[in-house]
Amino acid sequence: MLIQKFGMATWPFNLPIKQALRAASEAGARGVLVNARTETPAREMSLSAQRDFRRYLGELTLSLTGFHFPTRHAIHDQQHLDERLSAIKQAMQFCAGMKTKVLLVDIGSLPESSESTEVELKTFHDVLTDLATLGNHIGVTPCVTPAGGSLQQLRQLLDQIGSGPVGINLDPATAVLNKQNPTEVVRLFHDRLLHVTARDATRTRDGIGQETSIGRGEVEWEEVLAVLAEVEYSGWVTVQRSSGEKPGSDMEQGIKYLKNIGIE
Repeated sequence: MLIQKFGMATWPFNLPIKQALRAASEAGARGVLVNARTETPAREMSLSAQRDFRRYLGELTLSLTGFHFPTRHAIHDQQHLDERLSAIKQAMQFCAGMKTKVLLVDIGSLPESSESTEVELKTFHDVLTDLATLGNHIGVTPCVTPAGGSLQQLRQLLDQIGSGPVGINLDPATAVLNKQNPTEVVRLFHDRLLHVTARDATRTRDGIGQETSIGRGEVEWEEVLAVLAEVEYSGWVTVQRSSGEKPGSDMEQGIKYLKNIGIE
């Protein structure tokens, strides 16, 4: 199964949201991933504003690949935990209003299981259980990105959550920077994989990592796309560029690069 659905993140354009949507459309994206914290804050998106937003997407023939709700701290960090959880829930409600089923949230690096991390891991479990319960009720799945720590441990923790689904977002750049194999993430979480954030990265000899444009880093994209096809992934692959002088141009070239791989 060839990957057919390529989208772009809107916030790297650093433009007002409607201009960013048009820029993504003109760059060849079929869908967009929007920052629900800075571009479409739920508190500012009335029902009328939501209808207008959906109408404009339709005019540009764009779909929503999902929303991203970045947080300053890991999802289970005790600092400002209640406020963070409340904000994520509000974003999930907003996703439901926008007829979107995926909200990407940041979990940070998962600590190793030990007596000293027992409370932290319980908080992680409780927070995701709470979000999954809400998501199961409103039809929105919280989607987490593996970002360090044991993949097997993360799999076990997610399997213990029975109140609703918790999805996985594959970010190959994050995998590379955490010395993980992106294809291992796909194979281990194939039944939970709901979104792919296409970023590339490289590491120097001293271990310092940095994001690069797609095709210029260490991600083996041919292998990643092949494994996605192998597990019959049918969701969105959303190109994102978090740094660089011309992120819009880099994302446009990134989509072309991935499409070319797909037809070879």
